[in-house]
Amino acid sequence: MGNNIVYFIGLNPSKKNTDLNTPFVGTQSFNRLRQWLDSLKVCRYVLMNVSSRVDFKKPTQEELDTLKDDLKDVKVVIALGVQVKSILDQLNIECFALPHPSGRNRMLNNKDYVRTKLTLCNEYIAKHE
Repeated sequence: MGNNIVYFIGLNPSKKNTDLNTPFVGTQSFNRLRQWLDSLKVCRYVLMNVSSRVDFKKPTQEELDTLKDDLKDVKVVIALGVQVKSILDQLNIECFALPHPSGRNRMLNNKDYVRTKLTLCNEYIAKHE
C-alpha cells in the first residue's frame, strides 16, 4: 500500500480495553482487526474512537467537533460499524464502512461476506492514496 496513514474509527472503548490510549487493545475485536490489517496490507494506521467514554450513549457536540477536526486532512478513513459510518456521514467525512470486528457481529461468520468487504476496502484505500 501507499504511504498514507489509514484511520480506523471505532465508536467507544470496551470495558475490556487494556490500553486507554489505543482503542481495541486487549479485546477480541483487536485480534480480528489485526488480521484485517494484515489482509489489507496496511502498515501505517491510526485507531481512534468517536468517544473516549466507556458508558457511551451518543456523541457530544464537543466529541463531534473534535473528530471532524482530527479527520479534516485525512485521506483514508475506515468506519468500523454502521453507527460510526452514520456519524461520519453526518459530519460529511468520506469513509468506507467495514463491519464492526466484534465477535458478537454474526455477519462475520460468513467468510465470503468478510472477504468481499476486505476486497472493497482494499480498492477504496488504493483509490484514495
